Amino acid sequence: MSSDLQLRTLELAGNTVCIIGYSLRDPHIQVLVREALRLQREAAAPGRIHVVVHELDEDRAAVWRSRGAYSVVRGTLNDFVHALGAARPPETPLPPRAAGTPPPLPPRLAAATIDVATVTDRANSRRLFYGAAATFADIREGNTFPRDLERELVGPAGVATILTGVAGTGKTTLARRLLLGWAMAPGLLVYEHRTEYPFEPDLWIQHEGVIRDAGFRALLLVDSCTPFQREINRLVRGLPDDSAIHLLLTAETSAWRLRQKDARLFRDVTTRELSTLSPNELRDLRDMVLGHPTLRPLVDSRFLDRTASDQLSFLQSRCSADMFVCLKVLFSSESIDEIVLHEYAQLGVDHSEVYRYTAALEAAGALVHRQMVLRLCTVPTSEIAEELRILEGLVEEAEAPSELGVYLWRTRHEVIARLLSQYKFSDPAELRSLLERVVDSANPSYHVEMRTLREICNSRRGVRGLPDRSERIALYRRISAVIPNDNVARHRLIGELLDDGNVGDAEAELNRAVPEVGLDPPLQRYRVRLAIARSRMPGLLDEDRRAILTVALNEAETGMKKFPDSKYMFSVAADVAEEWYRLTHEAGILEWARHLLEEAQRRLLDPDLNERLRRLWRL
Repeated sequence: MSSDLQLRTLELAGNTVCIIGYSLRDPHIQVLVREALRLQREAAAPGRIHVVVHELDEDRAAVWRSRGAYSVVRGTLNDFVHALGAARPPETPLPPRAAGTPPPLPPRLAAATIDVATVTDRANSRRLFYGAAATFADIREGNTFPRDLERELVGPAGVATILTGVAGTGKTTLARRLLLGWAMAPGLLVYEHRTEYPFEPDLWIQHEGVIRDAGFRALLLVDSCTPFQREINRLVRGLPDDSAIHLLLTAETSAWRLRQKDARLFRDVTTRELSTLSPNELRDLRDMVLGHPTLRPLVDSRFLDRTASDQLSFLQSRCSADMFVCLKVLFSSESIDEIVLHEYAQLGVDHSEVYRYTAALEAAGALVHRQMVLRLCTVPTSEIAEELRILEGLVEEAEAPSELGVYLWRTRHEVIARLLSQYKFSDPAELRSLLERVVDSANPSYHVEMRTLREICNSRRGVRGLPDRSERIALYRRISAVIPNDNVARHRLIGELLDDGNVGDAEAELNRAVPEVGLDPPLQRYRVRLAIARSRMPGLLDEDRRAILTVALNEAETGMKKFPDSKYMFSVAADVAEEWYRLTHEAGILEWARHLLEEAQRRLLDPDLNERLRRLWRL
């Protein structure tokens, strides 16, 4: 017996072993689990065998448990590392580093972070042409063009740089170009957060001190950051004034404006909004595409027949809608709708079904992954590779290191996903049915699916996209039943009930939510809105309405004291003041609310408070 085999036999026979793979159908996994169980039985050892697989078949799992496996659960290597770090932090210090070497990320951060210096993926110019965001490899290979903002944003300043704009304006590609450009400076580490994993501000705050002590600085990109807004607020509050970590954040403008943001994200940042391409950018774009040996053959021949000045004029007209989405649309005479629908029509029925489901789920806010699509489309696992081959250029699995084990599926661009969803799930009943199936089949112990349940509550093509309020309410109840300790669906449900005038049900849901998910700013705000709604009920005397509005005022004061950084608590206090003034014509409460809003605006720096204050002054 070889020394390696002897060592492996001892490890399997005498220790607790965790075997991690993709599927129980994988013959390699079966052999390894069978061998481990045999060795432990023969050695009469006290160890246990645990099996973690990305694709969990409960029937096969039950068979392996009956044969002696202690547990068989669904998960990935990164999930395992992440959970291991949370359950048992390293007890032994890391070995000393050589002087001048960057400090490694702690295990839980490493599992959820791309270290740009170690990325080895290959450039793919065809992906870019069909609408995918540029990878770091694409940028290094010269497959992108410079943006005018790069001349302004010559280096990190303050705690963060924020790029906003509508979908399709190139925020992600610009952010990655900035990261690589800034990283040319010595001593800079470059990271990007993997959006399918939780963002952990406390770990980054701890690691900031490690980076600083080692003599380095770091850039951290959080793309489409608004789902992590609370965590980002906590991070910027915890970072020192001379932080060794600089954040680069991207967000859609509408989502960014709605989110509650820490005051530091208004005063200690550089913010830029992307829109149409300038004449210089259009020229650089044209020259890059026409000079590229892979991209030029993909360009519509009618574009190539134009003169140079006509080409630029044509590109300018194609960018007039504040987005360019993908090069194929820019360099074609067809509209984006025509291109997307023509591509869809060329697919067979089975393959087009996978495409439309992936697009609809992505547009609804889901973190679409391989297993989710398999569940909803009933595609056999054995046909996955063939599906992806046929859908090449339309749907892709997220490029990630093979050990990650998370197989996210995406269309080329979120704009294309939304467009396809609008056409192929135009019937609200079909969209509702899809969302119900997602909720009913979800496994909330799996982070990607927990995120999906939360995000479909927020997306305009998710639950909010259903025109029937009763159906939205029913789905929010359904989601709350699946994830009872999460607050997002509760917020949406109570808000819908209040908007519907269903005061009794709203009060009952609010009373259930507070002890189950904890009092937070939205629930406290709903307490105020509930009292305002009760004061408007028919058949009440004015003295009763005053008494109920007094309760609303007290709840508003409690909320502003308990949550002094929430702009929405001050806005709802203004709502109470307006209601009081309309009932009593007494200006004293208006003056009180104006003073509070002025003080809050000076402290929080949020422009929305200025707008709310102007509305109060109009009364």
